[in-house]
Amino acid sequence: MVQTKTIPDLVNYTLRTALGILDGTETPTADQVRDVKDVYSVVYSELADKGLAYWDEENIPSAIFDPLCRFCGSRIAPSFGLPQDVSLEKYAESEMRKHTSKTSSKLPVPGQYF
Repeated sequence: MVQTKTIPDLVNYTLRTALGILDGTETPTADQVRDVKDVYSVVYSELADKGLAYWDEENIPSAIFDPLCRFCGSRIAPSFGLPQDVSLEKYAESEMRKHTSKTSSKLPVPGQYF
């Protein structure tokens, strides 16, 4: 079963970890939530155009979550008075490319019956 994260998870992680804007006890403002969601929407479209977004926009795979949040964080950083880190974006994109380039092992997967 694939573990997924949600857009609210992405907003919180981006603001807390990728940007350091919020601490663990703060909640994001409505403007901050909207700004991160808007950036994610653009980033998702770009990744889909490059063939890197294989998930639906609402359910983000845990395996790609950290680099995606850091990529979004770099993009939105200037809105919070922080510098955009293009090298971080390139690194995050390379991590996403590595993840999406994995091929199937062709090994059988046991079925689960309910």
